[in-house]
Amino acid sequence: FAGVAVVRLVHRLPPGWRVASQVAIGVLIVVVGGREAMARGVFDLREAEARYETVARFARQSLPPNAVFFAFQQSGALRYYADRPILRFDVLAPRWFDDAISKMRVRGYRPYFVVEDHEEVVFKARFRPVSPLGYLDWAPLVELDGPVRVRIYDPADRDKMRRGEAY
Repeated sequence: FAGVAVVRLVHRLPPGWRVASQVAIGVLIVVVGGREAMARGVFDLREAEARYETVARFARQSLPPNAVFFAFQQSGALRYYADRPILRFDVLAPRWFDDAISKMRVRGYRPYFVVEDHEEVVFKARFRPVSPLGYLDWAPLVELDGPVRVRIYDPADRDKMRRGEAY
């Protein structure tokens, strides 16, 4: 309705003022829209979204071919770009967490946890009550820093830390 109202008002202006008002309205729209886009982080989306391919590329190039990933937000990218199996930790029943890790190891897989910053609270809340691994209380194998921080944890590193071995 605002657009229709503006068009009708502009058409009521004298011909000389129409062009000037249209240019002024166009500039106003670009300035207000640009400010709003900046405030909402639209121009940072590319960097934030690049994390998916970056994490998956690291997984494909640096982790063993038998890696299996417990992930949530990163799960699709790990499956697509790294071509590795994933287990969605957000749908895994907490009581099956340790059992899932054990079964993956028995089948020859090496489990890793891929956790974004905002997921860490969810991960800990789900698995800390049922497993020591739910604490994520050891150093991550790697950490991608950016608009969204992503950490990859190797549960074997926690085992080494608990035994006092260097990892």
